[in-house]
Amino acid sequence: MPQSSAPIAVGTDAERQLTDLDWRDAFGDEAGVLGDLDGTAYRLTLPTNSDNVTVGSATQRSMARVAGFVHRIPAGETESLTIPAASGSARTDIVVLRYDPSFTGAPGPVRLTRVAGTSSGIPSYDDAPPGIEDLPLWAITRQPGQALSQATTRDLRVRLGPALELPVGAPLPLSSPLGSTLRQGTVTYRRELDAAGLPAWRRHYGGGIIDVFTAPWTNPEGFFGGTNVGGVNRQELTWFRVPDPGVPYRPQITLSIFFGTDDPGTRWDVGAGYGGVGNENVTTALAYALTPGEHGKRLHRMVTGPVGPVLTGQRDYRVIANRIFGGGLGWVSAANRLLSVTYWAA
Repeated sequence: MPQSSAPIAVGTDAERQLTDLDWRDAFGDEAGVLGDLDGTAYRLTLPTNSDNVTVGSATQRSMARVAGFVHRIPAGETESLTIPAASGSARTDIVVLRYDPSFTGAPGPVRLTRVAGTSSGIPSYDDAPPGIEDLPLWAITRQPGQALSQATTRDLRVRLGPALELPVGAPLPLSSPLGSTLRQGTVTYRRELDAAGLPAWRRHYGGGIIDVFTAPWTNPEGFFGGTNVGGVNRQELTWFRVPDPGVPYRPQITLSIFFGTDDPGTRWDVGAGYGGVGNENVTTALAYALTPGEHGKRLHRMVTGPVGPVLTGQRDYRVIANRIFGGGLGWVSAANRLLSVTYWAA
């Protein structure tokens, strides 16, 4: 019979005591830091003149669950751990909370320990049953001869938080731990640290599309560049303004254009992006339509650029013709022209 279920209470009182394996079967779900209200649970502090780091929070109890067993460091107290000096080359160690069923004595089956590395890459660790299970907290990279206070650290903490359902119109709770998710109507929030390092609810769109905006492109077809614009090597072909969507977003530009040049010795490129004014280059170009090695030809190009960085507020998007070399005029058709901007949820 391949199926099993645990724990099962049978036998005498002594026999009905849960073993470590029974406890893990009953409570050993996802490992992580619990109840971190301000981001300081299991905070790492590097020393100024020793090889011992300290772990703990001055403002709250540090608490985590590993393999179903709870580990705690009281508020205002810290636990120290030795990170030896590197020899020969850089070394990365990780600070973990380790569940070890064979370990006896204080502090219990879960304790703070170091997984030693042999290079600057993160060493391997055991994060799954059976037997030992590690919950990584911090990576510490130390160079040969480097004081521990100058080492590079990386935050590896996994936080566990509840999933909440809140009626529309009800105020958002103020005491939820970091990592909590909350759904209110069709809107999802996540409890995170804001830019000032304070806990706050951040609105999420699940990585979906916020909206798609298309330029009117009212300027006529015809020639550009050269002596027609006083010898300026670039010219704005069209622009439009996208209003502030009210949330952080990532822009992605699609540019479709039929263009070329009247001179076999000239090459033009056409770029689209945001920023800049008039005939200036766009501050950040997100899409290019290039004509390498195709001088004098008129051809259609359709390009969807990469998803850009996280932005806020309104933005002006423009298409700019940039002459690479040569003295001929550029030419653009009214057919097949498109400038659209997709706003993705940040």
